[in-house]
Amino acid sequence: MKGKQKMTVFCILGLVLLCISAGPKQESVPPQPFYADFYTGTVRVQGNIPELPIVLYACVVSCEGEGFKSRTIAVDPEGTYDNLHVDPSNKKYLYQMVTFYLETPFGNIMANEHAIMEGAFSRNRLNLTFSDPIPVFVPVVIPEEIIVPETKLPSVGGPMNFIKYIKFMGLIGVTLCLSGFLVGVKSARYRC
Repeated sequence: MKGKQKMTVFCILGLVLLCISAGPKQESVPPQPFYADFYTGTVRVQGNIPELPIVLYACVVSCEGEGFKSRTIAVDPEGTYDNLHVDPSNKKYLYQMVTFYLETPFGNIMANEHAIMEGAFSRNRLNLTFSDPIPVFVPVVIPEEIIVPETKLPSVGGPMNFIKYIKFMGLIGVTLCLSGFLVGVKSARYRC
């Protein structure tokens, strides 16, 4: 019986170990809350402090469609910005690329730097540089209507009026033809 008791104890112990290992899988880190990331720093456009008024915003993944666009904040006269918060509500944006843009009434330009969305309520110092110039208003010049002066056709025949000479030449030709006919008739008479 001692052998049966040992076997029973081993079976019970095996079942206990099997039940412990069959529990739900535990993650290595408990789930973390999802917060905003905050950015502060300086703004330089082609090495200079930008002229105002300019606002700054950030996008996660993209600024349209499936992406997230933050609220805009103003860049102050010293070329600094403070408390740009990137706070998407969807956790799918975690660990995605954050890009930064300057916005003017005439267009936007993207910063050379980028960050990663951590969602950890972190305050990050990020100095932004922009290689492209700030978009400005370029007036569209519509050309005035081109007026083409009316041209005159040149006078036919040059400066002299050849019509009189043509009539005169025609009269001479008719006279010569008649003279030749008369001379031919008279000479035929004398031959006979």
